[in-house]
Amino acid sequence: MYTFDRRARLVACWHEAGHAVAAVVCGGSVEGIEVNDAGGGTTWVRHPPGLVDQCTILYAGEVARTHGLFFGSNSGTDGDADRLQELTSGLTPEQRAAVLAEAERRAIEIVCQNLTPIGGLAYGLGCVGTLNEQQVAEILAQYGL
Repeated sequence: MYTFDRRARLVACWHEAGHAVAAVVCGGSVEGIEVNDAGGGTTWVRHPPGLVDQCTILYAGEVARTHGLFFGSNSGTDGDADRLQELTSGLTPEQRAAVLAEAERRAIEIVCQNLTPIGGLAYGLGCVGTLNEQQVAEILAQYGL
């Protein structure tokens, strides 16, 4: 059965745009972004090599969602939490806490400094549902990213 949830799709657009902008700011690149009508989405990135950068990119989706004032939905966060656990599984609890604290701090900073490009990318994504690498780059270039 086909389901279209406008709010869930909008939340997913902001969430995925947050990942994408953080990836670019951290020195990675975006291969593409996709959202569906039920509110799911995926952002394919070429990650920068640093662990903190990779965790920052993962945190940025949720930070962008909440800064876009979409409270009460956890669209996309389960996969991000699983990936964070996977990335930090070899660290001691103290190391893990330090990496995640720094990544969260950086994600908040990146999102707060880039709300306009995140919103522009979310809008473009919401219009078509899928953006390829070139489309993402063209939209972000309009904002100097």
